[in-house]
Parts: sequence; structure tokens; C-alpha cells
Amino acid sequence: MKMSRTSILSLGAVLICAATAGAVPVTFTLDDTQSSIGLQFASTPYGSFIEQGPGSLETTYRGTVSVQVDNPVAPATIAFTGSSAIADNSGDWLPEVGGGPDLGDPGSPAPANYGSLLRILFFADAHLAIRDLELDITSGALSITGGFFDSAQDITTAAGTSDYNMSPVLGGDFGTNVLSETFPNNAAGKGSYSVAGNLATLRIPIDFTTPDAPSSTFTGVLVGTATIPEPGTLVLAVLACGLAGIAAIRRNRKRGHH
Repeated sequence: MKMSRTSILSLGAVLICAATAGAVPVTFTLDDTQSSIGLQFASTPYGSFIEQGPGSLETTYRGTVSVQVDNPVAPATIAFTGSSAIADNSGDWLPEVGGGPDLGDPGSPAPANYGSLLRILFFADAHLAIRDLELDITSGALSITGGFFDSAQDITTAAGTSDYNMSPVLGGDFGTNVLSETFPNNAAGKGSYSVAGNLATLRIPIDFTTPDAPSSTFTGVLVGTATIPEPGTLVLAVLACGLAGIAAIRRNRKRGHH
């Protein structure tokens, strides 16, 4: 039987409804009162990098995380489609932007997400500051069981710089590195997706290590919330969409018989 153009469009509407019900985009807004990530460096032959001051190696995050779920109310799968998790400044730390005015001179403290130093005896022989850090989180489809999913996301440093100033004792160097790498988030525990009323909460544990020397490990959690349709509203919307399309097909079939 040859279908009319209107019938084809009506069938397409039904299929679109079904597809939408199976891949729903949801954007979560990060809560910076609950989202924080700490930074820890591996030991070096000269000692360990430590805080420049209280709280200089941990900061809060804001921004958004975008996902697709098969059902925003009770999802069985989730895929991370991108994010903009932006690190807040934890204080003013050395070296200044660009690494300092000269070798061994870190300049003046400036706002930074993280600030660390390597101290030998009574001298701070290396300063490091991370600035303008932004994380992007992506993944394929991950199964959700009992509200929990594996932390199999890839985390990319979408933006950010690392300013450094090292004394001649450590080889002597200063400047800026641009942060642009992707890391598998394999070490973190399970994430979670929960719903209360029309509020969905996404919890993403973070645990990844950079390969650079000295290697650094970022650990913490990102927590975001999103408003979703009430369960009854979502079901009615999908049913209405499907029924409307089916009714349109039936009407066009009747017209075809006349």
C-alpha cells in the first residue's frame, strides 16, 4: 500500500516520539557548595610538593554537565555528552601569571585555582600554580543499576594553564604550560543518579592522574541538579505524542479509502 506524504509525516512523528523517549538530553548545573576537587603531587627526588597556604590544593567547581538518558525519571542508561566544569580560584598563589619575571623570582601572588610549592630546607625552590582550569566529561552509554553507574568517563582539560618557576637547584626554568589532555576516569568509585519529585541529582566521583613529572592526581566529586518533568507528566507527554501520531495515520488511511 502506498502511503501519502501526510501519512509518512505522521508515522515520522510517532517514531520521533519513541526516539525522544529513549534519548533525553538533560543539563545539570553544578552546585559549588558540594562540588570540589583536590590536587596531590607524587614525590620527587627533592621532596614533595605541598600547599602554598591553607586550602591552596583544593577548590570548588561550577558550571554544567550534559548527559543523555533513556528516561529522566528512572534511567537505565546514561551517556555524558560534554560539560563545562570550571574551577574556582582558591586564593592568590605563586608564581604570577607567566611563571614570574625571571628565573628564581616567582613575582607577586595572583588568583589561581591551585597553588603548590616544593620546599628544600628553608627555601621554596619551586612554585606551581594552575589557572583557568576547565574540565570536559564525556562517555559512551553507561548502564545504571539501582541508581548507580561505573565511572568510565573520559575527562579532558578543555582549558587551563600551569605556571611554574623552578630555582637553579632544580635545573632552573620558568614559564607556562597549556593544559590540554584527556584522562580516563578509571580509579573513581561509582557515580549516582537520583530523583526526588521533579529534581534530578547527578553525583560524579573524580579520580584521575596526569602522566607528567611529577605526576598529579585529582580527586573529589562533582554534584549537579536538574529540573525534570514529574513522572506522571512525562508519561502523559509521551502517550499524547504517540496517540496523536497514530490518530493522524488512521485519519489519513480513511481518506485514502474514499
